[in-house]
Amino acid sequence: SEINENLFNQSPSFRFNRHSDKIYLDIDWDKELTVNKYLLFECYKAVDPEDLTDAYNDLWLKKYVTAIFKRQWGSNLLKYEGMQLPGGTTLNGRQIFDDATTEIQMLDDEIYTKYQLPDDFIVG
Repeated sequence: SEINENLFNQSPSFRFNRHSDKIYLDIDWDKELTVNKYLLFECYKAVDPEDLTDAYNDLWLKKYVTAIFKRQWGSNLLKYEGMQLPGGTTLNGRQIFDDATTEIQMLDDEIYTKYQLPDDFIVG
């Protein structure tokens, strides 16, 4: 079919050089671009964290980093499992570790379900 022919037997008609931030169009300008024909590009840019400090104030990121620290803390406490603190208190490193692992899994699921863009698909 024509759709399969266009999808699988066509060389890329553009190239992007990320070091020079330029897109090169490898097309025949007279044949492929006519009046009322458009080129659309979806672009992303790497941002400098010094310029975009708002990124560190993201609630999901704060929860995720806290859960990772909590998991590491639980892992550290596992080395001293069963040791009694002054006053008879014991810390349960296994419970802290397991809680953090559950939180991390929930946050991973949240980022995939809430913030991930839908998969691209072709209808034809």
